[in-house]
Amino acid sequence: MKKDFYDSIEDYLLGRLSPNAKSDFEVALKNDRQLSEEVKLQRLILEATAEKEILELRKQMKKSFEENKPGKFSPGKIWILGGLLLVALLVWFLFPSNTATTENEVPPQIEESEDTPAFTPPAFEEPEKEPIARESETEPVKRDNLEAPKQEANYLAMAQSYYQSDKFAPVISRGDSQGATDPLAPAKEAYQSGDFESALKLLQDPPQGMESTFEKLRAHSLFQMGNYTQAAAAFEGLRNGFYRNDAEWYLFLCRLAQLPEKQEAFDSIKSAIMDNPDHPFREKATQVLSQL
Repeated sequence: MKKDFYDSIEDYLLGRLSPNAKSDFEVALKNDRQLSEEVKLQRLILEATAEKEILELRKQMKKSFEENKPGKFSPGKIWILGGLLLVALLVWFLFPSNTATTENEVPPQIEESEDTPAFTPPAFEEPEKEPIARESETEPVKRDNLEAPKQEANYLAMAQSYYQSDKFAPVISRGDSQGATDPLAPAKEAYQSGDFESALKLLQDPPQGMESTFEKLRAHSLFQMGNYTQAAAAFEGLRNGFYRNDAEWYLFLCRLAQLPEKQEAFDSIKSAIMDNPDHPFREKATQVLSQL
């Protein structure tokens, strides 16, 4: 029965429980101290992403667009950019300038193609067809070379925009008459201050009875540092506990950030979420997939 209550924490916080289920949950919440503490942690998880993370994402997006300006938008790219507009409200400021520069780049290409035959005598029409043919052959190669890093940057930006940071706060144990602090408090404080590397160094041995919280803090620190491979492994290990649904969602974002290299792993976790009609993150995953 306790496991059922732990599985219902997120539904309780988001108001998705039926009146009877909510009443039963609140009764359990009063009688189970560990459940009460986990509810507090889960409530912190649902807080909005810090302003620093939004600015960081905006900076990354801007850098990505400036380094990989395409000469032409394909329908797929437009859908991706449209999705990012709705999710992060950041690309809106960057897309118009990118469009303007793209439009400015097109006329010189048209002028060159029109000017070249003007300077070519009729007698040399056949020899000049060869270089024109070579240019047309090399153009797709150039676009492919630009599109690969551009596409990877979009995957990474999308994963970061959907990521919602955990906000870990030190907890005072009610069972300790002396009010001993949470043994993970130093690591949590380092995480809150943005010093994720120090947080990882402080996470050496999990305190007894706090293994899941320990591994959760470690997984999020790795994600924040951009170490998506190790973060994915940590979230994978959390799929067997009451943090399962959240772990699968963050694992989904780890694999998204690693596309297209980790396509098979991405498809696997995507199926685990999408094949479960009751999964709390199924709707979000659907939004992501609609933008790919």
